[in-house]
Amino acid sequence: MSKRALVTLALPVGLAACMDTPTGGGAMQEAAAPNALTVLAPERVRDLGLAIADARARLLPGVVETAGDETALAMAMQRLDERLGAGDPDGVLAAAADAEAALASITGDEAVELGPELDAIRLTLHALRTAARGEQVLLQ
Repeated sequence: MSKRALVTLALPVGLAACMDTPTGGGAMQEAAAPNALTVLAPERVRDLGLAIADARARLLPGVVETAGDETALAMAMQRLDERLGAGDPDGVLAAAADAEAALASITGDEAVELGPELDAIRLTLHALRTAARGEQVLLQ
């Protein structure tokens, strides 16, 4: 038999044998999915940290002065900062939910007076939740 004939016969047999052999792709699928916050560009994480710092320094004092109770919102914002720094997406989501609940407790005239501040904090929370879920924020 010629070499060409051997190659023609061996190729389909070799390919058929490979079909039954595990390729290791399953091991890659079993590995944990990357943490949504660790795959973000360092600049994006820095920007999110700056957004939290800005909300805590500039917006939170006005909310506390008008609404009165700072404890729940301030603690949630502190945890947001800590969890972002630790690269903990679940912690970021939980702290964002706590902060949102604290914001929801501000009602009536206070909510109307603080509308822009509350909206700015909610936008920050939205950006953090989106990043923690591994989604992109699209701004227009």
